[in-house]
Amino acid sequence: MNEEFRTLLGQYLIEGSEAAARIERNIWRRFGARKAVMVLDSVGFSRMTARHGIIFALARVRGLCDAAALLVADSGGIVVKLEADNLFALFDEPGAAVIAAAAIQRHVGEADDADLAVAIGIDWGRLLYIPGEDFFGEPINVASRLGEDLAIAGQILLTRRAYRRILFQGSPSFQLERCRFAVGAARIDAYAVSA
Repeated sequence: MNEEFRTLLGQYLIEGSEAAARIERNIWRRFGARKAVMVLDSVGFSRMTARHGIIFALARVRGLCDAAALLVADSGGIVVKLEADNLFALFDEPGAAVIAAAAIQRHVGEADDADLAVAIGIDWGRLLYIPGEDFFGEPINVASRLGEDLAIAGQILLTRRAYRRILFQGSPSFQLERCRFAVGAARIDAYAVSA
C-alpha cells in the first residue's frame, strides 16, 4: 500500500477526534476524486471451470481481461485491478465508461463463445484513489453490486448518479431503459444501456 496513505490511516486511528478530522480532510485532499467506476464480471466462470478445468477458465478470463484493458484505455480509462474473474476500471466521466463497456460487450459478442459472457456495472461519485494500487469508496461498491449481482450476461447497468452526470455532460449516444431492483428492503434504480 502507498506509504503516505498507510501512514495517514495509521495516524487517523491513534489521534483524537480533532486531529482525526484534520487527517481525514488531508486524505480526501490527497487521494480523493470524483470519477466513474466500471466493474466487469465474467458470467459462467464456475460453469466453465467445471466443464474445462481451472487453468482453461483462468486463461480465457485473462485473455478477455487483456482485450478489455485495451478497450478501457481506448476510451480514456485505466484498469485499477483484476481480481479473480473481475476487472475494475476508472474513468474521468461515466460516458467514457459506457463507451468502453459497449465496446467490451461487442468484443465478447463477436467472439461467439458460449462459455464466456460479461456483465458490467457503472457508477459515478466520490472515492479514494491510490494511483497504481487500488481504490475505495461507495461508487466501487455500487458498481460491483450492479456488475456482479444484478446485471445479466451481456448487460450494462448504470446508476442514476452516473446517468445524471452523463445528461449534465450532454445527450448520450446510446439508449437507456430504466429498471428497478429490490435488494432486501432496499430498492436500486438503474439504467440498462443499449449501445
